[in-house]
Amino acid sequence: MKQTINIGTYGWQHPQWVGSFYPEDLPQDWQLTYYSNEFNAVMVPADYWSGCSEADSEQWRESVHEKFKFYVQCDVSMLDDVKMQVCMAGLAVLQPQLAALVYLGEENMLDESEMAGFESLALSLDCDLVGIALASGGNAVWRQAEPVVAKSPSNFAYIESELTDLRAVRVVFEEFIGQLEGDTAPAMVQRPGDMQKHPGRSAEACIIVDHPGLQVSDISAARAVLEIMGY
Repeated sequence: MKQTINIGTYGWQHPQWVGSFYPEDLPQDWQLTYYSNEFNAVMVPADYWSGCSEADSEQWRESVHEKFKFYVQCDVSMLDDVKMQVCMAGLAVLQPQLAALVYLGEENMLDESEMAGFESLALSLDCDLVGIALASGGNAVWRQAEPVVAKSPSNFAYIESELTDLRAVRVVFEEFIGQLEGDTAPAMVQRPGDMQKHPGRSAEACIIVDHPGLQVSDISAARAVLEIMGY
């Protein structure tokens, strides 16, 4: 049985979607609900959650269906002692639909204490950690321009493209899936009713797309390519 691959976008608040995807009279607070009717995953940009309250997180969770997954972008600032408490409170509200914390920066810019801080935060939130390699696990970010080498497969792809060329889209998907399904792909540990949570060991793979010109019709077409491929 093939692994499930979700596809979603970097954020859901995109002005160019108003009128083409979101109805023009749709309140911004309802956009996530509308988005979740079309997709099963989203990456929450750091500037979304950094100023949000627990009430905001509660609203996000209540806006989506039960199978929806949140991937939250993280940055070093969230490791500040005071800010971490705020982050923990807000992000904990998203459980059990909080799939992973994702670090999109250069890993070699982090010192050991910062890496340990992210690992501790992910373990506290009982979610995966993506973008930071750790002795205990940690999942790399797969990028089209810098694909993960075979020895370090990833189940999370971050693609910066409009996805308008479906032939090119299929090639990218095949590259991602090829390393995902290789002999070195991350093992999955199952427990009754759920998947055992370990950093970098998720039950599902995810492709997040980020581009200022991205249209929902293009990402829907890309998702159809995944379905044709059997995912």
